[in-house]
Amino acid sequence: MSDDENDPFWPPPYDVGYKKPPKSQRFVKGKSGNPRGRPPKKKPLPEPLVDKSTMESILTVSRRKVTVRDGDTSAKLTTIDVVLQTMAVTAMKGSVPAQKAFVELVYRARKDQATEIQNDHTAWRNYVATYNECVETFHKARKPLPEDMPHPDDLVFEEGEFVMLKGGDPIIAAQNRNLMTRFRDVLMLQAEKDRRTFWKENPKQPLPIFVSEYFATHINACLPKRMQLDDAHLLFRISRIETMRMAALKNQLREEWTELGIPAARNLITPPIAPLLVALGLAS
Repeated sequence: MSDDENDPFWPPPYDVGYKKPPKSQRFVKGKSGNPRGRPPKKKPLPEPLVDKSTMESILTVSRRKVTVRDGDTSAKLTTIDVVLQTMAVTAMKGSVPAQKAFVELVYRARKDQATEIQNDHTAWRNYVATYNECVETFHKARKPLPEDMPHPDDLVFEEGEFVMLKGGDPIIAAQNRNLMTRFRDVLMLQAEKDRRTFWKENPKQPLPIFVSEYFATHINACLPKRMQLDDAHLLFRISRIETMRMAALKNQLREEWTELGIPAARNLITPPIAPLLVALGLAS
């Protein structure tokens, strides 16, 4: 075959064609034709975990403590700790597919639970941030707040735990706090009655602290901050009670104890706290 360019069987020379793209579209030497680089591989979608009840069962089993003997000593370890220790010992002896699968389940369950806890915290943080605005909306509409609407002070945020409500169910907790408030107020009345009775019988002795006064103070301290009486309000409340006539004081106490379901307490006189603490062995 001839290489002569005039040979009719030899294709004529060309500038653009097979393996000869236009010069304007050719790669420049030293410059990548794909400046963005190879796109990253898409991460595979996580396999769906077992249903929530099964997840909780898995976590319960993993946290269950069992007694393990090590020579002459014994210790209580969680199931997952026992499996991990067993894996370390038995892995060199052979396959441990069941143990490996169990650890994988616990890992995935804990990971999912951590995500749920994070979402739970985020939702309640948003609730706290918008609480005042929501309360204002109810007030403008002249509607009472829903009983199951917890106050931000009653929320407990702990790392690694779902948000908890002080006192449990919001409705029951609110009822218990209201009951405690009523007991505090009644005990403040009772303390004034106790002081007057003691003074009448022991005019020359200094006034002690009575059981009623102690419990009124203790209950007040246990209430949420928003429901507590500060020092100024306590003194104001006590000063008002001190101006009551004895007959009016007894009548109000009788009504209050009856409404609280303790009618027998209408004639109650509580003793000083100090002798009671000694009798209980709590003081000397």
